[in-house]
Amino acid sequence: PAEPLFRSRDNHFAFGQVVLDRFATYAGVRFRITVDGNEHYLHINEGEPGFMMLSSHVGNYEQAGYALVSDRNQFYALVYAGESTTVMSERGKQFVGSNIHMIPVQADMSHLFRINKALDDGDIVSMPAERCFGSAKSVECRFFGAPAKFPLGPFATAVQKEVSTLAVTVIKTGRRSYTAFV
Repeated sequence: PAEPLFRSRDNHFAFGQVVLDRFATYAGVRFRITVDGNEHYLHINEGEPGFMMLSSHVGNYEQAGYALVSDRNQFYALVYAGESTTVMSERGKQFVGSNIHMIPVQADMSHLFRINKALDDGDIVSMPAERCFGSAKSVECRFFGAPAKFPLGPFATAVQKEVSTLAVTVIKTGRRSYTAFV
């Protein structure tokens, strides 16, 4: 019936808004970001010598980089390297003067060395942790009552490096506002 059709339309509309907001941010537009659970971030940032922030492709996680800042640690964000040069350049411009650095995923796997070095140096590493891109290295878990595969890499890295992790999702909550859930 019509109900699923409207939900699909609403989902596509919300996705479009988030994509436009991302480019608006590159142009210098700032959004109000409320952090729900900021005490968890502050606690781990003040007490841990490096940790991981795991995200998903829900909402606009990139906005978290403007709200969850650290004057104590460098912040390294794993990013898709296949985006256009313009997008990568504009994203990089937004981080000038901050302690946020991008680690593009490379075919030669050199990003793994940068992730390990950042964690060894006691810094923050942020990466998505919900998509398997054809990798056989995944773990199946029950998620919302159904089996779902998650990539093993982010979780294995946290365990191997013995670092704490935070799960962070950033959802659009208004025309010019987002909420980061930590």
